Amino acid sequence: MLTKVEISAADIICLELLIEEGIFVQRIMHQHNTYPHTSSILALTVIPFLALIEHDSIPYLEKKFGFSLPKENADLIRIRHKTKSIDSRYLNYQKYREEAARIIEASRRRFQEKGIARLLPPSFVKDIGISYFEGMPIYSTFSVANVLDDENGSLWSNSKEYCSSVGYNAGSACAFHYCLAEQVIKDKRFFLSNEFTVTANDHTYSSLVKKSISRKTNDEYVFFFLSEQLLRLSSMQALRKSGFLEKTIWLKLATVYLFHAYKAIGSFIGVTHKPSQKFIYSQILLSECSGIFSRDEKKQIKRMKKLRNAFVHYDFEDLIDATMSNSRNFDLLLKTAINSIMEMNLSQYESFLSTVVNKAIMNLKAIIGFPEYDPKCNVFAD
Repeated sequence: MLTKVEISAADIICLELLIEEGIFVQRIMHQHNTYPHTSSILALTVIPFLALIEHDSIPYLEKKFGFSLPKENADLIRIRHKTKSIDSRYLNYQKYREEAARIIEASRRRFQEKGIARLLPPSFVKDIGISYFEGMPIYSTFSVANVLDDENGSLWSNSKEYCSSVGYNAGSACAFHYCLAEQVIKDKRFFLSNEFTVTANDHTYSSLVKKSISRKTNDEYVFFFLSEQLLRLSSMQALRKSGFLEKTIWLKLATVYLFHAYKAIGSFIGVTHKPSQKFIYSQILLSECSGIFSRDEKKQIKRMKKLRNAFVHYDFEDLIDATMSNSRNFDLLLKTAINSIMEMNLSQYESFLSTVVNKAIMNLKAIIGFPEYDPKCNVFAD
């Protein structure tokens, strides 16, 4: 016998968010079925976002509706935590730097095993790749490895089977979202997506470091760390531009990952102020990192914490005024929730996020001299 479930005003926001997440999954699957030769590239871009979506949506659905859904896979749990980069509970910068060094070394060995590279001195061999969507950087071989690889190095030792397993687990975890969108959206043309065409350039990690930050610090993995912040924000913007993300899910992702980037960069700055006999961080670098966000932007991002938690945990109960408890107007309810924290209306908050995210991307690029796409050296060219 089915138990009647009371749907609150706050649940209206959650349900719309779940539908938009389902639309996102539907469009990913359309890409996979229609453009199979590029679907793996899209998968590398979306896996971190899918891990975030399923992490807390499953507990919400089980608690609210009593559903019995597939339990979260250990790989997805790890990926979700990795997207926070530096996090006081899971990973400090020293540990992060050690993992970054391991990844760059593994990447170097993998590139050296290919073709004529086996005959060349290591310093001549390209050892990382950076991929772009319409000139927007979306991922690098090292950022993907940092998120996907496990403690056993499975990404390098058994990459095809391991990535297939991670992809399968992500798809299984988001099956409910897919089916929900299928039931709610009657016009299936809404699930169509344009081909996610990606280009790429190969580089030597040491040369990028030498060209960009070597005069600012002797810690070469600063490039790795700041690149990862840049790529997370930029890939999110690329998915929006390419039509994969509707407005509410983009608001969620932008809120979450802007907050994470702010916290991670703040933690990094804190580390650089501690005395070290091994690493030197110039005042120029610290000043540039501190200036990624303006003083006013930092104040606003700090205020976003409650909104970030509401989006992540599907819990807007404390953000809805009692006078709105009987409303079923999604737009009005979302506007109320945002205004209760940010004192902005919906369009103002969307504009704020777009402006700050794009500015952060620009500032991060400038600090580390992140390479622009070179069409003459596209490694994906036929």
